[in-house]
Amino acid sequence: MKVIINGGGIAGLTCAIALNKLGIETEVYEAAQEIKPVGAGLVLQSNAIKALEYLGIEVKIIEAGNPINQAAIYKANGKVIKKQKPESKNRELFGGIAIHRNTLHNILKSYLDDKIFFLNKRAESFTSVDDKVVLNFDDGTQAEGDYLISTDGINSNIRQQLIPGSKPRYAGYLCWRAVVDNAFNIKEASETWGRKGRFGIVPINDNKIYWFAVITGHEFDSRLNQFTVENIAEHFSGYHSPIPEIINSTPNDALIKNSISDLKPLDRFAFDKVLLIGDAAHATTPNLGQGACQAIEDVMVLHQEISIKKDMLQAFQSFEERRFEKTKFIIDASRKMGAIAQTSNPVAIAVRNFLFGITPEFVTERQLRKIYN
Repeated sequence: MKVIINGGGIAGLTCAIALNKLGIETEVYEAAQEIKPVGAGLVLQSNAIKALEYLGIEVKIIEAGNPINQAAIYKANGKVIKKQKPESKNRELFGGIAIHRNTLHNILKSYLDDKIFFLNKRAESFTSVDDKVVLNFDDGTQAEGDYLISTDGINSNIRQQLIPGSKPRYAGYLCWRAVVDNAFNIKEASETWGRKGRFGIVPINDNKIYWFAVITGHEFDSRLNQFTVENIAEHFSGYHSPIPEIINSTPNDALIKNSISDLKPLDRFAFDKVLLIGDAAHATTPNLGQGACQAIEDVMVLHQEISIKKDMLQAFQSFEERRFEKTKFIIDASRKMGAIAQTSNPVAIAVRNFLFGITPEFVTERQLRKIYN
């Protein structure tokens, strides 16, 4: 049996590792022409760590990452809205690892034989031929396998073929990201919420900071889309220290800009011998920090179902049944959180900050358990 995996990102590599552990032959096809140290940071929260532990590949990742033991939400003037410093009894629930995306990618790739990894292979479509699945690339070549798992992200061509109406939906805000040296000795992860938008700071591995700035606006606003570091610094002027200092320490060529989008929850992930996982199946906004986490959780569930069912078609179907409600909840909750966090109405901001500030810890913990368990 051979499974072809379309997409060599976090979902695709983790999936290949899991299938190899089951003795299943895999080939991974990635659209990028070469692997470059690009991207910014991410946080692997406790559900992702548990999934990595299940797969037996957590040690290198935990050692490479930076533990996140406390987090906070601030007002633009630096006053606390909500601070979360988990007690020792809750570390298993709340503990996370902040890591550069490229570092994680390289660790995952180290578990695989280079011979199964193919670059510069952008899939346009698939066809079924003689009980096989054939992946068609834009260079005119093909790959053939018994099953296809597509992990090619929110703009998946394979999903578009299966569900033509499923297209990314803009969330209403743009995001700029960068990684800079942690010359500020920052220990906690934080977000600052104000009328001008959000600014996040996450200390990652190698004594670096991953920061992100989120501004509400039209997806094709020419002014916003041309923002430089200087423009971002001006936009967030008045926000508390060290936000101005972090922005001003960033070179323009380090900026990564994205329109924040997600997918309306799908009705299906499994289509006979083809399975969608990760962002190809359930792309979410980053407001809960669950994009990569849900992809890794996908792989754990798929491994379990293949182990139990043995038959791949049954495993694909069972995977869909187990993952549908959880991923829908994440998409919906993350989109709502983004709307709350991005509000610019002064009255709404005052009410939001007050309610967040008085919410009892047990309520917060109950909400987070729905995400992390």
